[in-house]
Amino acid sequence: MLTGAVVIVASVSPYNPYGMGYAGFVLFVGIISLVWGLYASGVLDSVRPPPSPPGVLPPPPGALVGPPEPPSVPVDQTPALPAAAIPMVALFPEVEGFVRRFQPSRRFGREREYQIALEQALCDRFPLATVQPERTLPGGDRVDIDLGGVGIELKVAASVQALQGLPEQLGRYRTFYGPNLIAVIFDDTGGFHELSQVTNRLTEMGFCFVVKRK
Repeated sequence: MLTGAVVIVASVSPYNPYGMGYAGFVLFVGIISLVWGLYASGVLDSVRPPPSPPGVLPPPPGALVGPPEPPSVPVDQTPALPAAAIPMVALFPEVEGFVRRFQPSRRFGREREYQIALEQALCDRFPLATVQPERTLPGGDRVDIDLGGVGIELKVAASVQALQGLPEQLGRYRTFYGPNLIAVIFDDTGGFHELSQVTNRLTEMGFCFVVKRK
């Protein structure tokens, strides 16, 4: 590198006795020597492009080289469809009709007893379908009965408190079931004004529901 610098200085010196043609040649040789010295000493490493990984072609001359893209992350689960995009399962109309016709053998004191009676009736009527009691949904909610993709939620209208959260509960379930959702209300009180308020709300929200009275 020092030799190249000396050659360049000598070529442009006013005391050069060999004329301009020789000076130009010497200047060219000096520049080549200087560049080679810088390259060999590592000074040019900061502007030298990094080597390409094995099996990867280097970028073409003039291409913009940025930081490497992060590796793609596999998607663990498919995002849930909007409720309006969830299709109705083929079994739903038949299940809805059966639930509307269903009558328990007697009146029970607790919701769980009604659930067991309806589960048994559904198993007898739809032996090839999978019945899942207390199915856990995304988010931690649990629907009382799942029959082949149809969700069935039971409530006993024993008090206002037992029903006041039903519309919001079904709203959460609808993000999973879409139109495949049925609410069954057992009115053991003989009817009261608050029940009609709840059923009106369910109608406004477009839910399928059945009220079974004494």
